[in-house]
Amino acid sequence: TMSYIRKRRRGGQLYHEEVESVRLNGKVVQRFIRYVGKTPDAPPRSFKLLPRNLAYLALKLAAGELTPNEVFEVLEQQGERFSKERLHRIGLLYAFGEKTSSLSLFYTQKSPRPRGVPHARPSSAPTRHGRAPSAPSKGADRSRSA
Repeated sequence: TMSYIRKRRRGGQLYHEEVESVRLNGKVVQRFIRYVGKTPDAPPRSFKLLPRNLAYLALKLAAGELTPNEVFEVLEQQGERFSKERLHRIGLLYAFGEKTSSLSLFYTQKSPRPRGVPHARPSSAPTRHGRAPSAPSKGADRSRSA
């Protein structure tokens, strides 16, 4: 079956994920494949690794000599499309059942606000489904005056 990108809205944000349609117990359901992100054109952040590249990265990592440029070189050798943003950390994964390895890239986050500036919080935050908090019930004890 072919996969496609589905849009999903969560908490007011629009996210994209790759899914495919499969038949399960006579019904068609969407099977999640991977998270794509907020921009579907963005390069992927997770890659399958060839065994020799896993060995190379693992040895460099164990020796404490791995650099972002070496990670980028390995991905270029494999013909992968990726972003050369500021790489913060990587993750190496090995799936025992499938005997496959993968590399995940984690970039430094671009902060929308300067450091040290607190989040602006409204005095009365809306509740579920965007409704404002309800007024106290008629029998509720209002502020007592002494």
